[in-house]
Amino acid sequence: MPQCYSSKDAGLPAFYTSTTSSLQRFNNYKLILKACLVSGYGTRPAAGWTLIDEGDQYLVLRNAAGNYVSITSGYYVVNTNLQFHGVFRVFLHATYTGMGANGIPQGQGVVSGTSGSTTLPVLFGTDLFYWNTNTRWIMVADSRTFIFTIAAYTGATSGTGLDTASGVGTLYVGDDLGGNHIAAGGNRQSGINTPQLALYFDRIAFTTLRNPRTGLLVDTAGITAFLDGSYADAAVISNHVSSSGISILNPGSITDMLSLEMGQVRWSGGGAPQPGLRGIRRENLMSRYYSNLVRRQLEGASTTVDYTSENILNFTPLSDGYCYLPLMAQTGGRCALITTDNPAYW
Repeated sequence: MPQCYSSKDAGLPAFYTSTTSSLQRFNNYKLILKACLVSGYGTRPAAGWTLIDEGDQYLVLRNAAGNYVSITSGYYVVNTNLQFHGVFRVFLHATYTGMGANGIPQGQGVVSGTSGSTTLPVLFGTDLFYWNTNTRWIMVADSRTFIFTIAAYTGATSGTGLDTASGVGTLYVGDDLGGNHIAAGGNRQSGINTPQLALYFDRIAFTTLRNPRTGLLVDTAGITAFLDGSYADAAVISNHVSSSGISILNPGSITDMLSLEMGQVRWSGGGAPQPGLRGIRRENLMSRYYSNLVRRQLEGASTTVDYTSENILNFTPLSDGYCYLPLMAQTGGRCALITTDNPAYW
């Protein structure tokens, strides 16, 4: 049964909120992941992951399926600016034997991104996280998968600004519906050109531990992978696409969604189509809408009501007792997906 966690919950650990950059930026991410996935907090039980190793600049976790994820501070890459503690690299691996001095985990099949090994790693996070006025985060997780959303807003953002702000994104890590160990979300690049990344949810920011066609570790070989997206034009094949490169539907009238057709968000690797992501679905009638319009449709809100950075990530159950939230990320490559704790979709 997936659990819901939020920055508005009681009983959370104390977080670093100063505007002064420091190692504590990265420690905030560790605190959240450990509290939600490993230890629990307040009245919230842990999702059921295992803490394998931890250092000042890294965290290694294992899910119930026995697969590993490591996050390591961006300061390993750019050690001349403490702001880079606000971003981290995401690695998947089949075993773990230790953390390298370069912030790359040691073990079998260590991979980040689709280019093979760590050639073009995927990064997540932003130096803006947790000290901006309206910063929010949520997580939906069980023992095999977590979906972590951050929204580092500077103020009460609303409208289209919800989807184009720097430091707003979603990171998916763990099993898909077919048992593949994958990660999706972030920004892929060889180095780190800024501590305030634009965070996408597309086929560029994607990692799979194994080639689903052969069952072999991707390792250094790399893989061609595609993640389902409703507005993936030619540019998405090789680059992240900003909002200027896609077509977004105008607000128009809000449809009162009396029912949802929650289709799978699928991916393909090595030419082999795979089952969908766990806990993330899509309703085609909402494709290519901004996040605030998705939430307004989900809840049947009138056109005069808008969602802002303060309330768009509130866990508000619908009539079936479960929560459905717009998946937050940079507009290019987001395709109006929906995150839910409904166990039928896990």
